[in-house]
Amino acid sequence: MQLAVNVHIEGNKVISYTTHVADVDHDKQIVTKLGYWSVTTSKHINIAARHYGYEVVEKEQKVKAKRKASAQKGEEGNEGGALKLMGAFSMLQNMGDGDLKTKNERRARIVFATPGMIKPGDWDELPEEVKKKRLDKVEALALKV
Repeated sequence: MQLAVNVHIEGNKVISYTTHVADVDHDKQIVTKLGYWSVTTSKHINIAARHYGYEVVEKEQKVKAKRKASAQKGEEGNEGGALKLMGAFSMLQNMGDGDLKTKNERRARIVFATPGMIKPGDWDELPEEVKKKRLDKVEALALKV
């Protein structure tokens, strides 16, 4: 059933141009989006929902899975994420002005604020050169992720 230019329904499928973009559930009276779409495609989905008087919802399982994957990438450093960002900021702090102690303090603040990074109990007693070597190693590993 043609609803507007470039949007129609085939069975329970909302088709934008030639792409299946949403499902119509007459029992629940909802139109479920099957992903993240452009403004135009979102308008097409809304046209279908208005046609039936239904609400537009996101596909919960896919949305939750994507959010979980994004959170893991950011929190655990999978495929870059927070560790790579931490490494880049640490490197920038190391390039900045200041003596060794000031640079180490700035870098340590970034490193130990990163989820999953734990500050050693004896950190404050370590000589500045040892702190620098450890921070350099953490930075190098983080940038390799």
